[in-house]
Amino acid sequence: MRRRRGHHFGGRFGVGGRPGLAFGRGNPTHLSAFGAEGSPAQSDLCTGCFRIDDITHERNRRLAAGFSYDFDDVRGVHTFATTENDMRGWDEVTKGAQAALALSAPNSPIDLVTETGPVTVTALEWQQILVAATAHRQPIWQSSFLLQAMSPIPSDYADDSYWP
Repeated sequence: MRRRRGHHFGGRFGVGGRPGLAFGRGNPTHLSAFGAEGSPAQSDLCTGCFRIDDITHERNRRLAAGFSYDFDDVRGVHTFATTENDMRGWDEVTKGAQAALALSAPNSPIDLVTETGPVTVTALEWQQILVAATAHRQPIWQSSFLLQAMSPIPSDYADDSYWP
């Protein structure tokens, strides 16, 4: 099979679904690193590559920190947890809310327990919470992708100046 220089396999997310690991000259995951002619010694492959994983860890830490949502009524402000485990719970609530909306029941109650305490939301309100969560979380994802694309990756990548 003929190899084209600089071809990026895996699209936006690179190799193995991980952002920032795409094939291309100057990238430690270039095809030459996998045994092509003139490949560097194993120890020379990737000085500083660990930082991509460190950025991923920092992104995950920030994503897991949760966010506050203001109901603009007597329920007040609630802090929603967003760890990986919590997000599985979000998926369950989202499926239930979507089913209620599909059945033209936007006011169906959904009982939740946030970091603030118990709260009841409607299926339609849950959609508003999802929009707020996206507005909070998407800039964190974007910052991690921008950091991973930097060359060189700054040693202070975890500094708040790089993150929302």
